Amino acid sequence: MGGISIRREPLVLTVSDAAWEILARAGWLTYLNHLQESNETISIEFLQNLQENHSIVRGRHIAVTDEIIAEVSGLAATRPVWMLNKERM
Repeated sequence: MGGISIRREPLVLTVSDAAWEILARAGWLTYLNHLQESNETISIEFLQNLQENHSIVRGRHIAVTDEIIAEVSGLAATRPVWMLNKERM
């Protein structure tokens, strides 16, 4: 026991027309399309070498900033801050 669990997501995302419309209005389609084009080996190397503001993949130095993440993902650089206002029982 204590091994690492491996989870794989489906390669093809099936979403209803209504859901596509909601995702499009929220600006998430670009981000989701980037996920479908990802390379697992490169992603793992990127994450393993990720430091405060950069990573190194195949010998290349890659800057990592909020602005670059927003540009690559297609998501806004700013986001609302959600607070939990209810007490847990």
